[in-house]
Amino acid sequence: MCISLPGKIVRVEGNNAIVSYGEFGESEVQNLISAGVGEYVIVAQRMVVQKVSEEDALCVLNGL
Repeated sequence: MCISLPGKIVRVEGNNAIVSYGEFGESEVQNLISAGVGEYVIVAQRMVVQKVSEEDALCVLNGL
């Protein structure tokens, strides 16, 4: 089982994106859905699988 944290898209390059996880670092992922810079997403196996609201993302991240 995997646990995915929400990350914030900080840069989009074609079909790829750089997602920031704050103090946990950044990763390059395949941005296969319609998501842009500043939006929060859930990533699984280096692919964006779902957008989440900023409110939901911050709720999860503040609980860590």
